[in-house]
Amino acid sequence: MTRFISRAFLAAAILTVASCATMSSSLEGIVVDSTTGKPIADAFVIIKWSYSGGDMVGSRSTCPHMEVVRTNAEGRYKFPSQPYSHGGRMSLNLYPYVPKYEQDYSVLAEENRRIAIKLFVGTVDQRIDSFISYSSLIGCGPDETKYETLAPLFTALDKEVTSLTSTARGPNSRLTFLQVLKRTQELYLKRKAEGRGEKQ
Repeated sequence: MTRFISRAFLAAAILTVASCATMSSSLEGIVVDSTTGKPIADAFVIIKWSYSGGDMVGSRSTCPHMEVVRTNAEGRYKFPSQPYSHGGRMSLNLYPYVPKYEQDYSVLAEENRRIAIKLFVGTVDQRIDSFISYSSLIGCGPDETKYETLAPLFTALDKEVTSLTSTARGPNSRLTFLQVLKRTQELYLKRKAEGRGEKQ
């Protein structure tokens, strides 16, 4: 009996260590041009943890965490740590953004992942519409780090939208990505000051 218990504790310890290693291990890869194969420097790479589940009401998904990094001169990116293990109902995806390039929204996060993207082909309206999915990132991750995480990416998105609309559609009257993010930050700070914390 004692031997069985010892083995059980040993197995549990191994699983705990393995789980911690999964959550803390870094994730690296490279972003390249799919036509030339050349690395793309300064590309944004978003990593997003998504949890899918359900209850008696229905199915739902949540995004408990995200991070955004830039590629270096060799086109390589690195996420230093993974705060959540993934597998089962927790998925881990990468979302690259490079001005004038198509977006790939279905890149599974793997070690030494090679993300190949191509130049966008389409109209100005189609290009701007392709940015809509980035808005969902505002609902991802903890409120206290959201602005700092997303501000550089949203600034780059706004810059490209401005360059497109100023040459093709005239001034854009819609709120910019950064304006929406700032309003979200202001709402969070207001709730925090009122002692309500993060919205559940």
